[in-house]
Amino acid sequence: MTDKRIRIVAGAPLKAALRATAGEEYPTGRVNSIAERYLDIVEEARPAFARAEWCAVCDANNGAGSFDELEIAGAPEWMVLAANVADTPGLGAKWDIDQRDLVRRLDGLPRAGKIAVLETAQRFWALTELPTEEALDLATSHPATWPEIDR
Repeated sequence: MTDKRIRIVAGAPLKAALRATAGEEYPTGRVNSIAERYLDIVEEARPAFARAEWCAVCDANNGAGSFDELEIAGAPEWMVLAANVADTPGLGAKWDIDQRDLVRRLDGLPRAGKIAVLETAQRFWALTELPTEEALDLATSHPATWPEIDR
């Protein structure tokens, strides 16, 4: 029988989430519930960008979500997504998009939408062994629907 356990180190956010359920003696169930809810929120909140816009967002946010620290220069990482798109020279021409409009729409997203964009970019960059189109299809879909991927 294959051992399906994974080892994680619970940081402050996970400890707080576990502490929020009084009498929780089975943290695995709580962590799985949190993950299931998070995935559903990401699917609901992910903006309906065009493929080229998603490529531009991912291009400008290469490495998104890969930092050990949750904040960059005092701001949560999801808060700098639009700035990264705005600050990437030639992004609009490269992907044939209206770069300013994309920045405006990113800035206007609610917090959950920005977090969904960060999650999507992080998924995309975690799938770099796949062709761009396939990686984008997976990144913009619920992971429960993904085929088995050799990693």
